[in-house]
Amino acid sequence: MKKIIYLIFTCFLSLNLYSNPALMNKFYNDYPDYKESQYSCTVCHKVPGGPLNSYGKDAVRKRFRFNLIEDIDSDEDGFINIEEIELLTNPGDKFSFPEN
Repeated sequence: MKKIIYLIFTCFLSLNLYSNPALMNKFYNDYPDYKESQYSCTVCHKVPGGPLNSYGKDAVRKRFRFNLIEDIDSDEDGFINIEEIELLTNPGDKFSFPEN
């Protein structure tokens, strides 16, 4: 029984490990204009508090040094992350991209 409780707790903890307001604040400190976008948690998550999207996974790999993933296209929509951030679209959602 202890093993089952431990397993459930571990799964819960791992799902919520990166669902952290401090990380969102770090992102906003790096990109203050992004506060005006319609996105918040979904910059890194598929749904708020849910699994990470492609940008969130890249951010984890670079230990949340967002500047290190500016020049890649995390969601493979043809726009690098910094372009999407500057134009207030979501770098982790391939259906959200700057209009031409």
